[in-house]
Parts: sequence; structure tokens; C-alpha cells
Amino acid sequence: MAQSSEIIGRSTESESVSVSDAKLLFNNLIALPLKDLINPDNEASMKNVLSTLADNLSVFSEEQAKQIVELKLNFPILVQQWREFSRSQRCSQKFVSDSEKLRDLVDTWVKDGESLKVRCEELESKKNELMAQLDSVGKEKAHIAEQINKKFKQI
Repeated sequence: MAQSSEIIGRSTESESVSVSDAKLLFNNLIALPLKDLINPDNEASMKNVLSTLADNLSVFSEEQAKQIVELKLNFPILVQQWREFSRSQRCSQKFVSDSEKLRDLVDTWVKDGESLKVRCEELESKKNELMAQLDSVGKEKAHIAEQINKKFKQI
């Protein structure tokens, strides 16, 4: 593979590549995953190699020559489509991530809301108890005041 990386390096450095080097480089580039082929250096190498091969179609069988010409025409389109797909995939992943964060936030809000509602009900119940105690204290106070008035009247 060191030899192929030397050829890849040379292909990006110089426009002119021999047909045998171009075949070797093509075989190495075509074996790369598509995500690696959209790397600008690899893309430029592939375009150079395809141009070299297309300029020397006489050394290939008719079927190979047809495939080289077709690949030379379709490669830029394929790379562009892959970039668009990758971009949309990143957007989709971000959307899914954002949706999960939002769902977690809503779950937290719902739990917090339920906790606050329970606390509010507890406080309302405590208020009612305290109001009942206050009413009872008020009645007891009034009863004591009434007794004090009776005692003063007796004197």
C-alpha cells in the first residue's frame, strides 16, 4: 500500500501520470469507501486518473473503455450526491439529537409540574388546616372575652 500512497501523492503533485500508474492508482482509489473518495485530495486524484485513463482508452477492452468514460462523467455527480447525502444525514442526526433533548426537557417539565401541583395541594391543605385552627382560636378568644365580660358585669 506504500506504493499506492506514493502514487496518490504524485498524482496530486503533478498533472501527468503514466497509464500503468493511473491503473494502479485507480484500483487503489476505487477500493476506498465513498466517504474517503469525497476527500478533496482523493477526489482530485480520481479525476486526474479518470482523465488519464479516458485519454488512453485504446489500452482497454471496449467494455472497460465504456465503463471508464461513464465513470468519468458520473464521478463528479456521485461525489456531489454523496456530499449532499452526508450533509442531510448530519442534519438528520442533529434533528434526532435535538428532538431527544427536547423530549427530555418536556419530561422534566412534566415531572416538575406534577411535583409543583402536589406541593401546591399540600400547601392548600395546610392553609385550610391553619384557617380552621385560626377560626377555632378566634372562637376560643371570643368565648374567653365573653366570660371576662360576664365576670366584670358580676362585679
